[in-house]
Amino acid sequence: QNMLPIAYDAIQSGQTLFGPGFIDKLGLHREAAQVRLSMDWNIGDWNVSAIGSYNVNKWNFMQTLFGDDLRDRPSVGAAPLPHAYNLVQGGPRDEDYYGEVRVSTPKDRDLTVTVGSNYLNQDYDVVTTSYTGAGFVTTTPRQLSNTKTIGIFGSFNWNITDALSLSG
Repeated sequence: QNMLPIAYDAIQSGQTLFGPGFIDKLGLHREAAQVRLSMDWNIGDWNVSAIGSYNVNKWNFMQTLFGDDLRDRPSVGAAPLPHAYNLVQGGPRDEDYYGEVRVSTPKDRDLTVTVGSNYLNQDYDVVTTSYTGAGFVTTTPRQLSNTKTIGIFGSFNWNITDALSLSG
């Protein structure tokens, strides 16, 4: 596949989301990591549980839409370019942290309760770039987003009699 010098130079100099060397040829490059942790503590008949996670996923693709070296063919259309060419490069990076803690009363009581809290922090970053016969063109603006969520939750179960219970 043909890669124009302007596109190759931009990618080699780090004008991508992940800097130089992450991707330098047609195809797909992905790096991802996931870590999970789960713990339970029994304090007498009470239970304390905690879970946590970390995820990071970054991937980058590079593709041509034509699949041929078209430098000898003139471009057609409203904006004449030196020749027909298109190389698209892009991909997202997403990362998140999650944590949760909950406490539960002993299970052998008429009234059992669980209460807890959780937290999520998620970042997303993406940019897609197109290189044409006219040079470097950004086809989408960089999209950055961050989401933070805090939750508080609980439940109860009350065994009023052997035949009647109330839950919420």
